[in-house]
Amino acid sequence: MEAATLDVQWVQPATAVVALRGDFTLDSAPSLGKKLLKLSKKDKVVLIINLSELSSIDTAGIATLVEVLRTLNSRHGKLRLSGLSERFRRVMQLARLDRIFAVFDTVDAALASEGQSVEAAG
Repeated sequence: MEAATLDVQWVQPATAVVALRGDFTLDSAPSLGKKLLKLSKKDKVVLIINLSELSSIDTAGIATLVEVLRTLNSRHGKLRLSGLSERFRRVMQLARLDRIFAVFDTVDAALASEGQSVEAAG
């Protein structure tokens, strides 16, 4: 298993792109969840979580994403997922989680849904 990491890039004052890498599993979900929840405590924040470099995710990782979504919703924020592997996208569809998460092919597409771009932020 590959140790999970999280990198945050604030592209606007209230919009962050979060890159998750490695294995988002029972072993890493508690520590990554704390970091993600800390980011989601701001009012009206938009978190775009890039999963394109994620090696694996299990139910603990998915549960953490649901918890982050609930926290953001309570703070009038938004969660966008991007870069899902074909396998993870299929799991999301089978579990009908694609109905509660906003899923985008790329970070750029997720930013565009918010009327933003990485280039405009830099």
